Amino acid sequence: MDPIEFKQLKAFARQEGTYVGLIWIVSFACFIGEFSSPILGLTAMILAVISPFFLAIRLKRFRDQARDGAISFRRALAFCILAFFYASLLFAVAQYVYFRYIDNGFLVSQYTTMFSTPEAKNMMNAFAAGNQIKDGINLLGSLRPIEIVFEFLSMNISIGIIISVPIAAIMKSTTAINKSINKQE
Repeated sequence: MDPIEFKQLKAFARQEGTYVGLIWIVSFACFIGEFSSPILGLTAMILAVISPFFLAIRLKRFRDQARDGAISFRRALAFCILAFFYASLLFAVAQYVYFRYIDNGFLVSQYTTMFSTPEAKNMMNAFAAGNQIKDGINLLGSLRPIEIVFEFLSMNISIGIIISVPIAAIMKSTTAINKSINKQE
């Protein structure tokens, strides 16, 4: 891949990563809103699940329009990894703004309230997870916003790299290359 092709790949990945990041931000907003409206929790989950499929569709668009229908596995993998990287950065900025300026302990208090109900206590006792959940909530409450964001950032980048492999494997195509070879013969 020459420098111009790499620059083109990065530009498209940055654009598509922005779209995926916006999907994640809306998903996160719905996740926070689920405490007041349960349907938002389902919406958050659906948005999170569709984001890799959305990226696959956008990779297909890049392959067909900018690459004349042909893209190697390596190039498709680079595109996906970069797109997830850019999405993760955008999402991290939004999360930092939320945890630093908006949350003010809301998430921790909601989890504390949720796990204080008799039903939740019975469930935690049945699975012997009561102390672990309390420790997790206390840990979340003790972290600074930047620490929370770095945890999510590293997790999102790692998951993005893993998800990129099957997306690139499925979306790679050498069809256009084979057509041009056949025309030359």
